[in-house]
Amino acid sequence: MRVQSTTKDFRALTIAARQRFKGCLSLLLLLCELACAEHPVPHLRTTSRVLLADSATDGNGNGKATDGNGKGKAHDPDAAARAIVRRSQWSWPACPQWILDYAAFHKQALVNPANAKYMLYVCDHETRNYCPGLGDRLRAMQEAFKLAQYTNRTLLFHWSIPAALETIFSPAEIDWRMQKEFGLDKAFNMKYYWGTGFEPIPKEMTDGSFIKVTQDAKLLTVSTNQYDPRGILPGMSLGGIVSNERSCLFNAFFKPSGMLQLKVDEMRRQLFGSSTTPYLAIHLRLGGFAGEWKVIERFNQFQGLMAGLSCAKDLAHAHGLDKMPILLLTDNALLREHVRKGTFSGFITTPFDAGHTSGSSHGAEEVLVTSFVDMALLAQAQCFVGSPSGFSDMALNW
Repeated sequence: MRVQSTTKDFRALTIAARQRFKGCLSLLLLLCELACAEHPVPHLRTTSRVLLADSATDGNGNGKATDGNGKGKAHDPDAAARAIVRRSQWSWPACPQWILDYAAFHKQALVNPANAKYMLYVCDHETRNYCPGLGDRLRAMQEAFKLAQYTNRTLLFHWSIPAALETIFSPAEIDWRMQKEFGLDKAFNMKYYWGTGFEPIPKEMTDGSFIKVTQDAKLLTVSTNQYDPRGILPGMSLGGIVSNERSCLFNAFFKPSGMLQLKVDEMRRQLFGSSTTPYLAIHLRLGGFAGEWKVIERFNQFQGLMAGLSCAKDLAHAHGLDKMPILLLTDNALLREHVRKGTFSGFITTPFDAGHTSGSSHGAEEVLVTSFVDMALLAQAQCFVGSPSGFSDMALNW
């Protein structure tokens, strides 16, 4: 559930803080405190997606403000600074009815899989250019869901690089696993691959002819590195990049595998002394790590780092977490190493080396696992300061 402040003071602070990298840091700190403390709800986790972007972003880091229906609109200065309040366990009542209806349809279709038609999201060696990062993949799966619901198809996932998706997740409410008895290896398969820097969105997906063009295909295969903030793709709206709909889907698709859950619990004990101790986390997407060829500039990195650290400390104080170290996770190997060495007092990080899932180097499967451990740690934080990144976004939706 997304909670937005309706107070004039909060909005004024938000607008000021949107412009603040040229102004006063204290406004940002006060905004951070409001974003995480304004809506305390017992038994719910409040998460702050704070201010290191100018707006919601597309898969290429470009601003894409949307309205509640996913349609493009004028720039919304507080879009990236809203508080997110959501249940720590996924539950059916929190989901829109159209998602619940599809889940029931999907379950019934698998009773007689030979008669079903399928929508398959794929990330493998053939499509690796269309699914480079974890955020790209997880967002694309949600767009595939939207297309599956629109065309009355059974949604499946095939993610095999650098390791099978089943290594990380088990199905939750929607069983997305491919099975041999589905007979898809010999099925008529229409493939749709598109993304930033590659093919554009297929014409039939935007001109109203998609169902007619694909009606004879038992299998539609899709892969992309884009999500659909403007509602260009047909079907129901999933809202913005962080929304109740997307959170619902994430938790309807996935529950941690036994292996992942054990690793997350163990890491929490290692970092904080207990797997139940509350903590605060910050994620900075800076780039420049193994498997990625450049440093990215989605915000001024020095100002973003200093503002993020100060904001996290202010949040910790506001929530009585001053005595606990703050978890700082980043993809920047140099910054991560400095945090490990104690350069930043009061901050800790995980012992993993930062890496990118698009790399095919030795140990890529371990990078996949440790990346999801990091994402789970962000998702489980009492408060979370994120940056413009699909990784931050998916942690918020988890």
